[in-house]
Amino acid sequence: MISMNQEESRIFLNSACPDGGLLQSEPWRFFQEKEGLRTYHFESEALWANVLEHSLPLVGRYWYIPRGPVLKSVLSPHAQSYWQEVVSEARTLGVPWIRVEPRDEEVLQALKKWSAPYSLLPARHDMQPREIAVLDITPPETELLSAMKPKTRYHIGLAEKRGVLVTCERSEEVFEDFVRLTEETARRNNITPHTREHYRNFRKFFPSETLECFVARHNGAVIAAILVSFFGKTATYLHGASSTQERNTMASFLLQWEAIREAKRRGCADYDFGGIDTKGIRPSLSGVTRFKRGFGKNVKIISFPGSFDIPLSQSRYMLYNWISMSRNSVKNATMFLTK
Repeated sequence: MISMNQEESRIFLNSACPDGGLLQSEPWRFFQEKEGLRTYHFESEALWANVLEHSLPLVGRYWYIPRGPVLKSVLSPHAQSYWQEVVSEARTLGVPWIRVEPRDEEVLQALKKWSAPYSLLPARHDMQPREIAVLDITPPETELLSAMKPKTRYHIGLAEKRGVLVTCERSEEVFEDFVRLTEETARRNNITPHTREHYRNFRKFFPSETLECFVARHNGAVIAAILVSFFGKTATYLHGASSTQERNTMASFLLQWEAIREAKRRGCADYDFGGIDTKGIRPSLSGVTRFKRGFGKNVKIISFPGSFDIPLSQSRYMLYNWISMSRNSVKNATMFLTK
């Protein structure tokens, strides 16, 4: 394995990942290890891949490379040969399939070619959003504000007028408030949140240099909060939660704006709002998409091909698909019967 020194690696990773490289960063890999996953790291002068090993009942483990592998160039013969080494290593370890997330169509086609004789198939579901909204925050604050949609700018000012105060805090008490608000938000939106320990682990394992909790208070009570990471030149909005009461304070708008201001102070060039849906595939994201795109004409949409699997064991991969289809059938039938 040909390795780069730490500074070369950092520059390579940041320049190669359009989303800032957080999910392929070493801090993220170490965080996943603390969460209990086994991880692997592959690195050459042309390819970088941090691998998370997930386990499923009956079918066992599989490899997941979030937003990767990262390629310096699809034309590099070194990238091709090294990727084949990664596939060979997975095969040797008895991994039934590898899940990848190509940066773009060019990388997708390269991986299809390089993974032969194994196929590269669309995964049953995407692990990461196919679209993200990224704001260029290099202009002055006055320009960023003027570029916002009027409604967004108005709501930021309204939150301030109504007495919402935003601070960066990392106390245990604040993270417990965040966990409480996350569960409240999940109930309101009928979704399943991560475990409580998952959110607490952000405080335990990420230093303030790479992650902050932005808290909105009204009349002394915590009514909303967001977690934002700082990696390279990109700040990334990871998680958010809010109280069902006092939503008319518009605290969520002020939270994002203060996070953007902090990202500028830290020298970031981009603010990644995370997943959106501009194609109408997921109607539940329509409100979230409008909210995020309201932060300005400088918000660009970055699209990804999606998640793809490379089956190394046809029998175990077929078993996984059969189990997934059976679970979906039961879920759909249950939803129909309870309507």
